[in-house]
Amino acid sequence: FGEQHFSVGPPYVVQKEDLHQLANTWTTFVPRVYEGYPYLLAEMYAYSMAAAHDKLPHLQLENYMVSNTDSPGEGWPLVDALEDACVPPDEAGHFYPGTPLPTVVHYCQSFISSEFGFEKRAVPHNLFSCESPMLMDPPDDLAKKTYMVKKKNMKKKEDSVDRKTKMSAVMAKRNAFTLCIIYRSINAALLDFKQKMCDGSDTVNYERSINVHKL
Repeated sequence: FGEQHFSVGPPYVVQKEDLHQLANTWTTFVPRVYEGYPYLLAEMYAYSMAAAHDKLPHLQLENYMVSNTDSPGEGWPLVDALEDACVPPDEAGHFYPGTPLPTVVHYCQSFISSEFGFEKRAVPHNLFSCESPMLMDPPDDLAKKTYMVKKKNMKKKEDSVDRKTKMSAVMAKRNAFTLCIIYRSINAALLDFKQKMCDGSDTVNYERSINVHKL
C-alpha cells in the first residue's frame, strides 16, 4: 500500500485543503529528513513521509510524465505507439494533436541519439539573450538512429574517449521523441523571446546551431 500510494513524485494534483495540511507537515519534516539524509531528493522523501503521516494516500497515474527512457511506471507506451517520434508541432504549437501522449517531459536525465543530445546542465547560461544562437533543428530521421555517442569523461579512464553505443529501436524512438520535443519547445520559447525583447537590435541572432550534447 505504501509503495503504491505514498511513493510518489511531481507533478501533483491536490485538493486545496489537503495541500494546506500536507504542506505544513512536509515543511516540518524536510529539515529532519535532511539531517539524516543530507542529499538530493531529501525533500521528496519528506513529502512521501508527510503524506503517510497525514493519511493522505495518492492515486498514481503512469501516463502523464516521461523522464527516464529505461524506466517502467512512466508514459512511454504512448510514445512507443507513435508511427513517427519526431514530428514538428502544428501551427498552434501542439505536438501530435488528437493523439494521447504524456503531458510532461521531465528532462532531468541525459537524452542522446547518434551525435545529438541534451543535458540540462550543459545548456549555455546566456541562451535566452539576443546574441545567442538558438538550438539546432532535430534531424527528421532521428528516431531511426539506433546508436548514441557518449561524450568522453576525463575523470574515468574507461571513458576518456567518445564511445559509440548501440540502442534498441525502442530506446532510439524514446530518445528521439524527447529530444525533438525539448529542442523544438525551447526554440519556440527562444523565438518568442527574441521577437518581443530584441526588436530593433543589431545583434539579434536567429541562427539554429547549438547541439547541447557537443558543448
